Amino acid sequence: MPAATHPRIGSDGDLTGDGLPDLWSADASGKITVFPGTGTTGPHPTVTGFAPIA
Repeated sequence: MPAATHPRIGSDGDLTGDGLPDLWSADASGKITVFPGTGTTGPHPTVTGFAPIA
């Protein structure tokens, strides 16, 4: 994901409701893509990566 095509990226916590924080990015036209956090939830969530929603 080149910075020039996705100039804004951020996180507002758990956007998908799975207990893990997620990332989002907005492209130059304002289209939002969510990247769900991957990992384990349990009593202490551990994020091991992020994957784009297909």
